[in-house]
Amino acid sequence: MANGLVILQSQVGLTDPHVVNDNADSLNILNNLFEPLVRRTRDGFRPCLARSWHVGEDARTWEFSLRAGVKFHDGTTLAAEDVVASLERARSPDVGGVLGTEGLFHSYLGDAVIAIVDRHAVRLVTAEPMADVLDLIASIPILPAAAMDAVLENPVGSGPYRLHDDAGRTVTMVAHGDHWQSRPPAFDRLAWKVESDPAQGLRQLQLGETDIVTGVTHEMGLCMEADERTRLRTAPSNVCTVFMCNLLQGVCTDTRVRQALNYGFDQSLLIDRVTHGSALPLAGPLTVKHTGHDPAVAPYPHDPGKARALLAEAGWGQGLSLVLDVPLELPDEAVELASFLAQQYAHIGIETEIATHADRPAYAQQVKTKAIHDACCFDSSPISTFRALREKFHGGLKGPWWLGYGNERLDRTLNLAQAAVDPDRRRQLYRSAYRTLHADAPWIYLYNQLDRWGLSPRLADWQPTVDGLIWDL
Repeated sequence: MANGLVILQSQVGLTDPHVVNDNADSLNILNNLFEPLVRRTRDGFRPCLARSWHVGEDARTWEFSLRAGVKFHDGTTLAAEDVVASLERARSPDVGGVLGTEGLFHSYLGDAVIAIVDRHAVRLVTAEPMADVLDLIASIPILPAAAMDAVLENPVGSGPYRLHDDAGRTVTMVAHGDHWQSRPPAFDRLAWKVESDPAQGLRQLQLGETDIVTGVTHEMGLCMEADERTRLRTAPSNVCTVFMCNLLQGVCTDTRVRQALNYGFDQSLLIDRVTHGSALPLAGPLTVKHTGHDPAVAPYPHDPGKARALLAEAGWGQGLSLVLDVPLELPDEAVELASFLAQQYAHIGIETEIATHADRPAYAQQVKTKAIHDACCFDSSPISTFRALREKFHGGLKGPWWLGYGNERLDRTLNLAQAAVDPDRRRQLYRSAYRTLHADAPWIYLYNQLDRWGLSPRLADWQPTVDGLIWDL
């Protein structure tokens, strides 16, 4: 393509833009076709279809002023009716989800009042304080109200590119000539193609047949670093790879046992062996990309002696048995992770059994219904600190991924953060929660996976978005 871009991914295809989905391959495509009211950046949120917004001191009342003259791909102009219809559809309990995310927007916004102020303004009033409502709004694309019933057959958005062709293994989009931004898209055309073989992706990149390859493996990355025809881009993801402990019953209900499980394995060795060094160590349930992450908190060191002492103090000095649940995919290395832990835990008197699960959607539902053994492997992904902590640890809410953690002080901290309009104050509260969760160890903290992209030389300066996606090219 003379002024086009070819992008290789393991999956290509159009999905419902209002279905909650953390699959980067899917979101890469959707984010170029559709736009939300606000966009998340490394420095917070910036205007998108909303030119400005205001939140009341109650952290409940939000008003969004819309850009004038925004054109959808079908030629219609953005109006408040489109925003209300999109928010209503996204929060509908009838809209599905992926891997246990069904009903997510409904759980947050189901009781909110969404109203038109005038043609260019919308008001959202939440049932409870929700200072992080932009975390949700940034994930809800705005579509024309009239196009809502055919989002897959005829996807109409306002993004910098519009759909040209969906041929199954290739999705092609062309620049949206009436896009509201003053600068036009850098490329006339984007072609998203399926390629699941890393070696073939590297070959096409070397031959100049493609421009971006996603999901680059460690071995492929080494080849790229040694080849002047290619460029390698690496960045932390917002995914925590962990084992979530069952805090409702069993041995992990004792904090000392959970701390021992964190002291009892060599995190650096695990990262080296399983990811070939392609990950950052975790000290808590948030990554460096989360606003609540506290860089002053160090990961648990490998200390078998301390682990044995904690087990003895908890009444398990003669050893204990542990059962780990693991899926066969997502994360794909889950069995290898459990095997590594089993080997390490044998040295501190823990006998480990590994229970594997082949059906990944069923596994997600099993975790969601709390039907696990002592701990389960999971890759926690929301980039929203608000969502990550609320859905997994708030004992008063008992969210979808809550597994029995109870700490009234943490609940109060999260409630204060939810009502704190000032972002600095909110960050301080979330960091306090992060420190508490480090000490209480409701999870076995493993690592934060690094993402890799292969690039052609003409894209040497390209950077992924804060959430690791390809848009705004």
